[in-house]
Amino acid sequence: MDTARLRDSWGSAAEYGVQLPLCFYATLLLNHPEVRDMCPPSMAAQRDKPVAAPGTVVSNVDNLDAVLPVLRQLGCDHRKVSVVAEHYPAALRSAGVPAEQLHHEAYAPGAGAAPISESTGEDVHAAG
Repeated sequence: MDTARLRDSWGSAAEYGVQLPLCFYATLLLNHPEVRDMCPPSMAAQRDKPVAAPGTVVSNVDNLDAVLPVLRQLGCDHRKVSVVAEHYPAALRSAGVPAEQLHHEAYAPGAGAAPISESTGEDVHAAG
């Protein structure tokens, strides 16, 4: 993994501030209205969450001890609202839209997450 490229890419995305999570949630809820009931009535408290956890992970990508507690808490938080594996492809697709729309001059399709299988929610390039 090219951690320098990952950090640079995240730094570029983070420059968009509040636009990034707003675009993410707008895309997710527009394209997947079935997940709306999992969200709080007011999304104000959620605004920073799609940026905070990935930011912590990217900042500490070389320090597994710092990343694991963040990921564990993220999993617990999502389990509380009944998120299941089938929801992750929708979230990943929705996360890619802001990257392309807000940072189109630097957006390189395929440079982000691996393609996700619609049926299994797994990396389509994974060995198996």
